[in-house]
Amino acid sequence: MTLLQQAVYRRLPRYEMTPTAAGEICRLVDGMPLALELAATWAELLSPHEIAVRIRQNLDFLESGLRNLPARHRSMRAVFDTTWQSLSQTDQDIYAQLAAFQDGFTAEAARAVAGASLKTLSTFIGKSLLRFNPRRQRLPAPGRGAAERGGGGTGG
Repeated sequence: MTLLQQAVYRRLPRYEMTPTAAGEICRLVDGMPLALELAATWAELLSPHEIAVRIRQNLDFLESGLRNLPARHRSMRAVFDTTWQSLSQTDQDIYAQLAAFQDGFTAEAARAVAGASLKTLSTFIGKSLLRFNPRRQRLPAPGRGAAERGGGGTGG
């Protein structure tokens, strides 16, 4: 059972979610736990297919009105805004340039195109802005969208 299925079943024990539907949503949000928890909050109103369609249309769909969450965790936008603000201007510029790589990139390509050092890439990995792979790094889908918009919605 996926984290998404567990989150949905905690709220709605009889909700039907196939592994295929859960897998599609997981793929759309790159398996990011908070994004999966936020997607699960919509299960009361939408089918898994409808949730996936809305995520594909706009990642800002992933938000919750739950007041028991810190404000920075109530939406994926808030998460990326908070993280974006913690980056230096130089790191913001580098990250925005890395968004040009749709299918991932090597450390060498990141250095050549964006001037990204290994230390910078490590910083991005530590902030969950970059997915590590020994051969190719990639920006998670939510992060790539934020970078393409020029960073966070409030201060980028």
